[in-house]
Amino acid sequence: FFFQAEDGIRDKLVTGVQTCALPISNTGRVLNFQNYQAQTLVSASSNVVPLAGGAATTAILQAVAGANATLVSNGTNWIMTKYDSNNSLELE
Repeated sequence: FFFQAEDGIRDKLVTGVQTCALPISNTGRVLNFQNYQAQTLVSASSNVVPLAGGAATTAILQAVAGANATLVSNGTNWIMTKYDSNNSLELE
């Protein structure tokens, strides 16, 4: 897994659990995740709202190599604003 924050902080993760910073102290902060292996990535807390909306969960990335997601803090939760499973056709 690869993690990069908008402010340049980068990290390689070796486990499938990411402890995200508290949303309340990071309003507007952007987090990007990239999956380099077929392993799920979850948040240590139920504070990730899926792309489709609804209740906050722990899910960030599915177990698909190449999957990537963008999360943005709204002050309460991390809101998923982009998700690409690397198995989808994207038209621009």
